[in-house]
Amino acid sequence: MKSLNIAISIRRDLHPPGEKELEKIRAVDQRIKLWDISEQVQSELQGELSSTAELDSILPNIEVMFATDVPQNLPARAPNLKYLQMAVAGIEHVLKPGVVGEDVLIANSSGIYGIPIGEHIISTMLMFARRAPEFFAQKETRVWRRLIPTLLYGKTVGIVGLGNIGWGLAHLAKAFGMTVLATREPQDKLIFNEGDADEVLPPRQLYYLLRNSDFVILTVPYTPKTHRMIGEAELKAMKTSAYLISISRGCVVDEHALFRALKNGDIAGAGLDFYEQMPLPGDSELWALPNVILTPQIAGSNEHHAKWSTRIFCRNLRRYIDGEEMFNIIDRGRGY
Repeated sequence: MKSLNIAISIRRDLHPPGEKELEKIRAVDQRIKLWDISEQVQSELQGELSSTAELDSILPNIEVMFATDVPQNLPARAPNLKYLQMAVAGIEHVLKPGVVGEDVLIANSSGIYGIPIGEHIISTMLMFARRAPEFFAQKETRVWRRLIPTLLYGKTVGIVGLGNIGWGLAHLAKAFGMTVLATREPQDKLIFNEGDADEVLPPRQLYYLLRNSDFVILTVPYTPKTHRMIGEAELKAMKTSAYLISISRGCVVDEHALFRALKNGDIAGAGLDFYEQMPLPGDSELWALPNVILTPQIAGSNEHHAKWSTRIFCRNLRRYIDGEEMFNIIDRGRGY
């Protein structure tokens, strides 16, 4: 009986599958043989030649890969790879030409981030509403000064990109008594009262959302269409009392325009989890701004990540083996 060789390459900081998850993968089919190449891939990406040699002995026989990062020169080194299941949702790094063979099926783990990212965004909104950055600054200087916070209740949140994450956020925002506006692609007309959204707008009405939102939330994927979709004109369209919160890839926002808007008081503040360059350089002007909350790409991180991403992989793996239609398959022509 021929083995179904599966390689696992999951970064350690993203809660890789433990033995319980590995057993669930093996249980999908008795032919499965797992190869954990996580450490070798990370070492290779850091330039260690010994790991390259070790990978070259494993990759030629791999048919399926469950990964966050893939080895270099994968098409030549893994000629039998047929299916790549990414354990994350944002996968633009493997969609670049030549990274993965053109005939390889690629799927992502979209759908597991609604809860953690929704909570992350709500917590950032609450920190701004309750003036947490100012209180943290006062604590550092031992200043006792009462500042009057505000409420999320009665405010309007504008969600740019109404997908799984956006719907999760809309549900949480409604629990706080907020009005929810959202844009959705593709859509060509305004829809009132759909689910937890008060108004679902076509993308061309972005400026309406910007002008009427107290919190503008970016949850769009990064594509050529969304490259720097938020720049100087869009920031000036926002209320001066409004906050921009982005969990989208860094290049969705023009960081230089954002810095100017924050420094000049064109908007009240920003919460960012992705940046044009990561890690965020130490000389970035964003570090010094008191009205910015910066987090290091952790909005979707949580203790359930391995369980949830493995669940998607196992469902897809079963369908792959049975020749059935799979979930979250990426159309490389359209992006993810």
